[in-house]
Amino acid sequence: MREWNTIHLVLSKGFMEEAVQKLGPALEVAAQARDIEEIQACADRLRIMTLSLHDLIGSVNSPSSSSQPSETTAWLQASAYELYSAYCTCLELLYSWSLEDATSSSLNPKLTPVNKDLTEDKDSCGMSLTFTSTTAEFNAALTQLHSVVSNSSPVSDLHLLLSVKRWSLQQQWLEAKFPFFEKKNDMMSQTSEMDEMKRGVCEILQARYGPVSPDVLIRLINASSRALDLVQI
Repeated sequence: MREWNTIHLVLSKGFMEEAVQKLGPALEVAAQARDIEEIQACADRLRIMTLSLHDLIGSVNSPSSSSQPSETTAWLQASAYELYSAYCTCLELLYSWSLEDATSSSLNPKLTPVNKDLTEDKDSCGMSLTFTSTTAEFNAALTQLHSVVSNSSPVSDLHLLLSVKRWSLQQQWLEAKFPFFEKKNDMMSQTSEMDEMKRGVCEILQARYGPVSPDVLIRLINASSRALDLVQI
C-alpha cells in the first residue's frame, strides 16, 4: 500500500501541479494565439508525464504485487484525469488546425496552409504526413482518456461524451481522407472501425436508458452530439 500512496503523492504534488498550474495557463495563451510551436511543446511535455505515470503505476503493478486490486489502478488513473485531458486538448488543437489546412489544400491547392510544413510530405493516399501523424496521436490520446473514464466511471455522462467524441473524430478523419482513397479495402477498414465506435455509443445509451426504439436511439445520439459542443472535456 505504501507504493500506491507514493504514486498518489507524486501524482498530486508533481504531475498535476505542472499540468494544471503551470502548463494550463501557457496552453490557454498559446491556443488563443494559435501558437503551434508552443502547443507542440506542451504536448511533448504532457506526453512524457503520461508515459512516466504509466511506468510508475506499472512498476508496482507487477506479479509480485498482484494482491493490489485493479480498481486501485483505475482510481489512480482517474485522479490524473486533468493530466490526460490537458494532453488531449493539445493534440486536439494541433489536429483541428491540421484538418483545416488539409481540407483547404484539398479544395484549393493554391492556398497556403497555416502550417507550411503540410505542403512538403504526403502519404500514399495523398494526405500530408503531418495531418496523418497528428490524427493518429490525437486518436491514441483520446482512446487513452476514454479508457481511463470507462474503467473508473462507466456509463457516466463523461463516458458517453468521450465515446461520441471518438466516433466524431473517426467520422471527420474518414470524410477528410475519403477523396484520397485509392483502395476500397482502406475505406472499408475505416468504416468498420467507425461502426464499432457507433455500437459502443449505442450500448452506453441503452445501458443508461434501457431498450429504446431506433428512432429514439437516433435522437439520443443527436442530443449527445449537441451536448458535446457545449462542454469542455
